Amino acid sequence: MKSSVSLFCLGLTILTSACHKKDNNDGYTYGVNWQQMLGGTNWDGANDAKKTADGGLIVTGYSKSADGDLTGNKGAEDILVAKLDASGNRQWVKNFGGSAADNGNAVVTTPDGGYLIAGTTQSSDGDIPSNQGNSDFVILKLDASGNKSWVKTYGSSKLEETTSIISTLDGGYLLLGSTTSTDGIATGNHGGSDIMLIKLNESGDKQWVKLLGGSLNELPGQILATADGGYMLCGSSESKDGDISNNKGGFDYLLMKLDASANKVWDKTYGGSGSDYARGLTVPYNNEYVLTGNTNSTNGDVGYYHGGASDIWVVYAGASGTKLWERTFGGPQEDFSSCITPGTDGRFIVGGFSNSKEGETDNNKGGYDLLFLNLTINGTLAPSSFGGSLSDQSAAIIPVGNRTYVVAGHSGSTDGDFSGNHGNEDAFLMKLGL
Repeated sequence: MKSSVSLFCLGLTILTSACHKKDNNDGYTYGVNWQQMLGGTNWDGANDAKKTADGGLIVTGYSKSADGDLTGNKGAEDILVAKLDASGNRQWVKNFGGSAADNGNAVVTTPDGGYLIAGTTQSSDGDIPSNQGNSDFVILKLDASGNKSWVKTYGSSKLEETTSIISTLDGGYLLLGSTTSTDGIATGNHGGSDIMLIKLNESGDKQWVKLLGGSLNELPGQILATADGGYMLCGSSESKDGDISNNKGGFDYLLMKLDASANKVWDKTYGGSGSDYARGLTVPYNNEYVLTGNTNSTNGDVGYYHGGASDIWVVYAGASGTKLWERTFGGPQEDFSSCITPGTDGRFIVGGFSNSKEGETDNNKGGYDLLFLNLTINGTLAPSSFGGSLSDQSAAIIPVGNRTYVVAGHSGSTDGDFSGNHGNEDAFLMKLGL
């Protein structure tokens, strides 16, 4: 979960009677290999991480601390960047920003061995060269040692926020985010909040901007490159006009296929009369798609709802976006999913967090616990959970080896599966294996 202000394959229907029982772990019980806390005595967290060429990790997030691992806080909240080795040891920890709120939301490695951080900024001083108004996209280029190479901002008079960045085939990058502006680079806004894509060259210069949406609000989730040179994005939508073909009530899951210039090829929505928010997307194989997020709908495309504030909801769609199956996970309290990654043996890993003590999430240790949901291609669940007595929330899952993964997020716990907290909440990295 970010501080400022984000499976599968089989053409069968999961029966409702099977959607609310806990499945057998079938030998896929994960344990903690190591965990690392990053931060100080204030509030700190990780939003994304990627595996690096040396087998380590590059991490980005946010920090309000000026002690512990962090020195020289620039203002209200800084962009946190850290490099770990393959064993989870800190190699360096740095913060960047200005006098207002800045945070890192996504990271990619670059061909020169450095890193590109995509984030959101409200600053116009310190490390941040300019701000167009309210919050802007910020792109931070670092070398392999974490030294700043350049910083660029893109925005308009209102609110712009990033959620995702990917490398493109031409050596550039594509940013995914949102805007509520109608001026500057956001000219052509359809209404409310639009999904915004910004194409950059290898030097971070803007090549084009694309706004997608309808007359109400659209929110971005994740974007992936596809084999045909185009893109697939997920998000959430309230509209049923403009670029959005249909709406079933409140926010729906949105899946949209784009060509290489980000022109819409097709879109599909999934949901019920409540609120359905898609956060993560993966492509298993054969151009089929899996979305994860959360729902409080009890009808429409949602086959079963556990009650409470929110369930985790996984939707598997075919090559043209047709829903093949769906499944909810959770209990009677709050269950959220933030990320998804391909697993092994035809499985997929859904990351989330929950404060439920029943249903598939019946091993809660206190507050929110991390959920690590290992699913087969037909939706059978092998769940694991990790946490302490306070709140622990995941934001990203990174494959790092055969059946091994690193989870990134933020934690306030000092017990259970967590140790080394510096105070309040820290960014954490936790390596899991069988």
